[in-house]
Amino acid sequence: MTLESRFYAITVIIYRVLVANLLFILASLPLVTVGASLSGMIAVLQDTEDQKYWSVFWWAFRMSFWYSLPPVFFSVMSALFIHQFLGSVGKESLLMWGVRMLFTSFLICYNLNLYVLQAKLHTKHFYQLFRLSFVFTAVTLMKTVLFPIGALLLLYVSLRFLGGIIIVFFCSTLMMIYLKLIDSSVSRLI
Repeated sequence: MTLESRFYAITVIIYRVLVANLLFILASLPLVTVGASLSGMIAVLQDTEDQKYWSVFWWAFRMSFWYSLPPVFFSVMSALFIHQFLGSVGKESLLMWGVRMLFTSFLICYNLNLYVLQAKLHTKHFYQLFRLSFVFTAVTLMKTVLFPIGALLLLYVSLRFLGGIIIVFFCSTLMMIYLKLIDSSVSRLI
């Protein structure tokens, strides 16, 4: 077995996902650091050459800590809005349910794109970041509209069959899938 084998490549990916997720969970314990932790996780998942994941994560964390605070505040407000929006369900038509799910999916992808674009573009201008993330989300919506729904279904099935151990893989695996979905669009943007 050589270092170029398929087994070795899969092992490296699994190790990267585990390290990224564990560092994300540890660094997110004070909830105000979730944005910087997401930036660190994105850096680890995107880094293909350097296998010093610990240092890559903490470098990205430090670089984006102060600049991730406004997106974190916006994400918290979005989460509260989604909670209220989905909690106010009464009798509604199938069309209204579809519009509600589409809007919720857009808002989740918009919030993810805030962190992805901030990590990729290293921008410190919040107005530009929020505007660019909105346009980017609108353009990539056809690729990513089912991502939040699929992620919730994957979590439900995984928890049912694998139990709580799935949390070790969950966040970083989903972020890796999401990054693969939007990779070509982000590279065109850069």
